[in-house]
Amino acid sequence: MSGRGELEYTYRCLRDLHQEASYLRDRMRDASLVQEIFQRLDMTLARWGNPEELGRRPIHLLFLGGTGVGKSELFNALVGRSVSPVSPIRPSTHQPYIAVAPDDQPLLDFPPEFQPVLVKGNVSGLILVDAPDIDSLMTDHLQTTEKLLEHTDIVLLVVDPDKRANFDVHRQIRQWATRLRWYFVLNKMDLYEHDMAEIREDFDRRLAEIGFTPNENNRFLLSAKYPERYDFPRLRKILFTPRSPEGRRLLRRDIFVRHLLYGTAPELLQPIAQKIQALQAAETKLTQWMHQRYLEALNRPEVAGAFRQVLGESIWGHLIRDCGLFMKLPVWVRHRLGLLMLGYQVGRLTMGGVSVFGLLRLGVSALLTAIQGLLPYRKIVFALGPEFSNDLEQVQVEARRVLEDYGLEKLAPPEKSVPDSPDRREPSSAATSWIEELENVFNKIFPLDVPPRTLALVQSAVDQMAEDTSRNIFRGLGGRLTWILANLFPAGMLAWILYRLGKAWWDEYYPSGAFYGNALGLLAICFLIGYWFLTRRVYRRIRNIQPQQMLIRYLTAEDFCPTDSPFRALREVRCRLENFCREVTQLHDRACQALGQPKPLPFAGVGTAATAEGKSDAQ
Repeated sequence: MSGRGELEYTYRCLRDLHQEASYLRDRMRDASLVQEIFQRLDMTLARWGNPEELGRRPIHLLFLGGTGVGKSELFNALVGRSVSPVSPIRPSTHQPYIAVAPDDQPLLDFPPEFQPVLVKGNVSGLILVDAPDIDSLMTDHLQTTEKLLEHTDIVLLVVDPDKRANFDVHRQIRQWATRLRWYFVLNKMDLYEHDMAEIREDFDRRLAEIGFTPNENNRFLLSAKYPERYDFPRLRKILFTPRSPEGRRLLRRDIFVRHLLYGTAPELLQPIAQKIQALQAAETKLTQWMHQRYLEALNRPEVAGAFRQVLGESIWGHLIRDCGLFMKLPVWVRHRLGLLMLGYQVGRLTMGGVSVFGLLRLGVSALLTAIQGLLPYRKIVFALGPEFSNDLEQVQVEARRVLEDYGLEKLAPPEKSVPDSPDRREPSSAATSWIEELENVFNKIFPLDVPPRTLALVQSAVDQMAEDTSRNIFRGLGGRLTWILANLFPAGMLAWILYRLGKAWWDEYYPSGAFYGNALGLLAICFLIGYWFLTRRVYRRIRNIQPQQMLIRYLTAEDFCPTDSPFRALREVRCRLENFCREVTQLHDRACQALGQPKPLPFAGVGTAATAEGKSDAQ
């Protein structure tokens, strides 16, 4: 994540994830499922929303500690004069005191409600902040310090030997340990010179329990009263080491990555993962129930026969695109004649009896089917019967009820109206407006009592199966050989005819009418031979189709979810939650990778930071 483009991409991912978390929070009945992760992402985005500021803004170093540990006294000693109040009456610091160089003052980003007291700092690029005590009885002090931590890059924790086990201090350390860089100062060591080694060992052990690795570059034993003794000179040198804009940018990049890890912690996804598992279980139960209904319906011979016949004609329609240049016309003619026969059969199913209107309906139905390239999916729906359509409606109602039980109904897509006659795929040739008008008039005069949702579902499944099957026909050695032979015969004969005509033109010889007749006859025979090769291959594939297994596989496949699928609402909500969890995990992994292979920081004054696994990056 060190490159500019990579960093900007991470920011875009963060913004998109924050927007999705906001959407889920507003539409879930139980907003607590995503409230924590939304707040963390919102805090990260609010502070790190502009990549350009990584190198410009000065480093913010916060003095953190409990009451009476000498935090303000140390602040004054580092600034070089008494600016922050020091008093035996506790607490003495009621508002933040900020030491900032004049050049850095315009870059301060502390909210005005903090009412900070600004004093002149010693080093450009570094801001020292003396915060109120975090264990004070005054709750507003703790709230102010917690808000200051949101604007901090490095924390200088100040404790004294008597309060190194302060619970309130340790709670704040654990809360922010992985997000910030830390220095640790044991103050008032002039009172414990004889026990210094023992105190250092105990302090290091407590820091290690939290997840830090204390060493000479981040842990200091000193006394604010004696700036020239103990570890005070070393602390001052490390803190006031000049930092270039590039160094500040790298440090802020490191802290940004740590905030990103905190905002995308895996444990935040546990409540959502439980919802996903519940939705998956409900969907599996409904799917198994639908499996049984499909098997019962497709085991009837009339349903299997109607399915195979309509699927076969749909395969022929898709073959027009893949069969090769010289087979397009024969396949198109075969497809339209097959549709004419299917349209006639569907008309007979709905005719009801012999009458003038019935015959008219029969003729117009067959004609429209053949001219426009419509597939009569109604034949399958008629064979399935009304009970099957009622089962689909029941599954859809049950899926909506499951979403309502889990408070996720607002995440479901709105139900869309289904047209009365959806049994059409995109026609292989453009239909003229007068044919469409004729079809509309026909549907108004002779309406068919067919459930539109069942019709749309069958159409989507058959059309998808036909497209996949047609693509597989010419795969493999046998498929490629069939395609070559089917197109080779008419192509070779046409080439021979053109050669003879060209030669005759060159020799100024004009062929007789018998030549043209023989040529057309031979060309037709070659077309028939090629068509025979193609038909043999297609019919073999259609005969091997198992309606039960094939239709069930498509109607219940994970990636098959048409507009009118009974599982659509349930599946889309589950997929949306899964995508959200996946994006959070990917961003977390991206941050882990960036933190695991950091670009070395060009200075020592960056402190140490604990990781979620209990290890630290110490410098």
